[in-house]
Amino acid sequence: MQYFQFSSIILLVTLLPVAILAYSSTMESVIDSALVDAPEYLVTHTEKTQVEAVESLVRSCPFAFHEALVNGEVVYTLRVCINATRMTLSPPESFVSKMDVGKLKLDISVQVRKAVRPEVKLELSAPVFDSAYVYFGNLRLEATLFKAIIVEQTRTRLESELRSFIYALG
Repeated sequence: MQYFQFSSIILLVTLLPVAILAYSSTMESVIDSALVDAPEYLVTHTEKTQVEAVESLVRSCPFAFHEALVNGEVVYTLRVCINATRMTLSPPESFVSKMDVGKLKLDISVQVRKAVRPEVKLELSAPVFDSAYVYFGNLRLEATLFKAIIVEQTRTRLESELRSFIYALG
């Protein structure tokens, strides 16, 4: 009887990857699933994320992941595009009290060089940045005037958080 149970468990473990593929659990579906839950998480953790509200987050281009050998070092490159609608942010330590963005598309590219101290480089662009406003107290200004500054500060912060996460993984 124990042999039958052992054989059955081995068979199930062997078929698990096939079952996962049959249910379309690809990296893209995992990212899409995370993005479905992200708005609620971001709003719930406002103190950490500075996101007060977001209607939706969706992936808007194919996910790409590449591994390459450059000068004897392994370099991983990840690319993804994310659309966000009706997002309200409360920037930390800023003279801006609030920022509203109607439509936003972020093109994100991350390169990680595998080493003792991994190097992380994040490229970020916002080709769509519509109906965006910043609030200085009661004064409302169109945020497109500050788009380059906003994108650069966001890139710097995301890169720092990503670097900390990768270092923590060891």
